[in-house]
Amino acid sequence: MFLDPRGVLLAEETLGAAGPATVPGQVIRRALALEAEGIVLARGCRCDAAPAEADVAMARCLDQTARVMGLRLRDLLVMGRSAHVSLRAAGAL
Repeated sequence: MFLDPRGVLLAEETLGAAGPATVPGQVIRRALALEAEGIVLARGCRCDAAPAEADVAMARCLDQTARVMGLRLRDLLVMGRSAHVSLRAAGAL
C-alpha cells in the first residue's frame, strides 16, 4: 500500500512471486512513481501469523532504502489465518 504524507491510500498493489531480494527495488520504484511518502507491506501466510527472519531482514533493508529516498516504511504486516502481526508494533522496525 502506498500512502500520501497524511496517510491517505494512493494505491494498493500486489507484487508477483518475486524473490525477497527484488522486493525493495520494486517497491521503491513504484512509491517514487506514485509520489508516495509512506509504504505499508502485507504478506499472507496459511499458518499462524509469525514473521520469518526473511520478513524482518527484507523490511529492514526496505526501511533503510526508503529513508535514503525520502520515503518511510510504515509497517510490514504478516496476515495469518486467525491473527496478524505488525513488525512495527513488535519492535522489529
